[in-house]
Amino acid sequence: MKKILMLCFVLLLTGFSLASGEGGQPSLKSQEAPDTGLFRRIGNSIGVSVPSENFPDIVLHLSVFDSEGNPLPGLSQDDFVLTEQSAAEVIPTAQTLTCFAESSDSNSISIALVFDISESMDMENRLADAKTAAKNFFNTTQSGDRASLVTFSGCNQGGIIQEVDEIGTDSNSSGVSDIAEAVSGLTTIGRTAVYDGIGMGIESIEAENFPKGVMVFTDGESNHDCLFDINQVIQKARDAGISIYTIGLQSGMYSRLELIAQETGGYYREAPTAADMEEIYRHIADSIRGQYTLCYSSHNPSLDGTERTVTVTQGKSSGSGSYTVDGTPDDNPPVLTHSPVSEWRESTPLPVNAAASDTDEADRIVSVLLYYRVAGNDPAAAYTSILMVQESGDSYTAEIPADILTGSGLEYYITACNNRQICSSSGTAQHPHPVTVYANQPPVIRHSPLTEGEENMSIDIGAQISDPDDGDSIRDAVLYFRISGADGYSEISLDKSSGDSYTGQIPGDQVTTAGLDYYIAAWDKRDAETQNGSADSPHRITVTEAEENQPPLANAGKDQSVSEGGTVLLDGSGSSGEGSLIYSWHQVSGNSAELSDPAAPGPEFTAPATGPDGSTLVFELTVTDSNGLSHTDTVSIRVNDALSPRAEFTWEPVSPAPDDAVSFADQSVPQSGEIVSWEWDFGGLGSDTARHPVFSFTESGIYEIRLTVRDENGSAAAIVKTLTVSCPGEDCEGNDDKPEQPCAGGDCGGGSGGCFIQSVSENLLF
Repeated sequence: MKKILMLCFVLLLTGFSLASGEGGQPSLKSQEAPDTGLFRRIGNSIGVSVPSENFPDIVLHLSVFDSEGNPLPGLSQDDFVLTEQSAAEVIPTAQTLTCFAESSDSNSISIALVFDISESMDMENRLADAKTAAKNFFNTTQSGDRASLVTFSGCNQGGIIQEVDEIGTDSNSSGVSDIAEAVSGLTTIGRTAVYDGIGMGIESIEAENFPKGVMVFTDGESNHDCLFDINQVIQKARDAGISIYTIGLQSGMYSRLELIAQETGGYYREAPTAADMEEIYRHIADSIRGQYTLCYSSHNPSLDGTERTVTVTQGKSSGSGSYTVDGTPDDNPPVLTHSPVSEWRESTPLPVNAAASDTDEADRIVSVLLYYRVAGNDPAAAYTSILMVQESGDSYTAEIPADILTGSGLEYYITACNNRQICSSSGTAQHPHPVTVYANQPPVIRHSPLTEGEENMSIDIGAQISDPDDGDSIRDAVLYFRISGADGYSEISLDKSSGDSYTGQIPGDQVTTAGLDYYIAAWDKRDAETQNGSADSPHRITVTEAEENQPPLANAGKDQSVSEGGTVLLDGSGSSGEGSLIYSWHQVSGNSAELSDPAAPGPEFTAPATGPDGSTLVFELTVTDSNGLSHTDTVSIRVNDALSPRAEFTWEPVSPAPDDAVSFADQSVPQSGEIVSWEWDFGGLGSDTARHPVFSFTESGIYEIRLTVRDENGSAAAIVKTLTVSCPGEDCEGNDDKPEQPCAGGDCGGGSGGCFIQSVSENLLF
């Protein structure tokens, strides 16, 4: 027989409801009181269903919710801890999972939509709004989702209106799904039979695959059930492994709707109006879709008729549910007698004896187990278990190892189980038998205290540490120290060098002229402790002042002046100090330069481009000697602008006439950066910033043309050339009265009467 458990972490919401049920005397089924004794729970966050198939193989379906009531996805098998315990077992037993699966968002689900069509649904347009909400919900479901439609009103006045099928099925090709058409055709009738509706909803999807669930909606109080009462529908849902999600619309039975949801692993929602149901339906569908499946095989396969409690823990949340195994409970569990041991000596094995028997002729003792642990303040500390050996008849014996018997004491208990896994115990895990353990001698520390030390020099501490007890040894040895007068001690573990010798070292930075306090502590494997010195009476070391060391002298060399692109050699060779010196150069200001080797006494670099103003680069040299002392010095390197562009231009035509369009062509050459601007002056007659401008001169004459260029670093250069404008062959019309133009910047030699073009260049440094 297979037992299927569905455990769901649920968010319970309380709601406000008003009774709106129809008149008439309630039926006996409707009046049946909930019997919470049928639904054993630990806490209120778990719902469990237990059908009876294929036991001892168990399948659990879990829905885990966050604090907002939303499904919690993405958990793994390692996030869950699972235990099982029968009513006859002393402690729960951890179960090993044999399968784990998380339903994905794309998984298809099967839902039974259970609809209240009682006469009160005519009030406030409830039925029409509920129909709209349901049909809108159908439009949001996924391909492959399946649903049935079940209605309820009075006894035998509802039923399965639409058998479970894919929600999108349109058998008559009307363009509207079959289930949406069925919802559209609903009308009100009679009284209210909520439990009958739930029972039929379960039956409508009972054969469907997981994940599945029942959504129940009602606006009244159940008053006319004739097929099921509240206890029967809860048990039916649990037997089928189906969660019930209940929705109340001003319903007077919200507490029962909440109980049904809680006990089956669903949850209850209050809908302020029927129109609010669409969002609630969608949330419930997500909850059903977000299930986890876990499998295990029960550690106790006996058909003993016992109730089994299954507990699932995930993080700080846990929940439990129970089921009952087929068979007959054992009214006569094993008889276990034992005289507890109250004290025992250290380092000596502790024998434990007990007598176990079973009074039923058909039963026999199959195991007697001794559980023990070192006593302590941790109630969750694990026990070690050993099987007690049957010596003769009913007598069983076992021995607790000597290394467990320490000064901390011991706790133990015994269990005896028969062939049906019915057990009795002497003591329990929560209330074990205590054992006082005595007579462990502490370790012995032999140490000659140190009294002097030198400032900043580390101090080695040594000791001989041993344990006088046979079979015992040193577990830990610790050196505690502090600067005298300081609060609290620092600690370091002492290392075992050979035999009983242990050593440790107090760091030099703790050795100051204030002096040192220290003491030594040691523990054996049975937790006995001894000290040489103590926190209140430590050994005192007087520390003398160390001889003053002279720091080194850093010399970063002479300041220098170079041009852009030049090679610079830094020189720290003039530095002096104790032992081998360590050099460290770094630039502190100026345009960035890359040193060839910052750790060399004399690294090189190439002077970077600086722009028209130049730049002063400052480098700092830090020199450290063999004593760890250091000194710094700086050097300045002046880098001058030497890479201005070379200005140059030409024009066409070479000898223009008045009003001719003269095309000027920039032919400047960049040096340290791209040329980014051009400034033209056409003899005072006009200007331009284009690289290749065009200009016309209206009158003949000799003009000085000036071009100024600048590069991306801000460096500039200029060139001036003369251009002659004249009329070819004869004087120009209208120029008879103009004075003769001088050959400014030209060469008028030879008596030719004309000016030759002469270029004059000029570099400008800004």
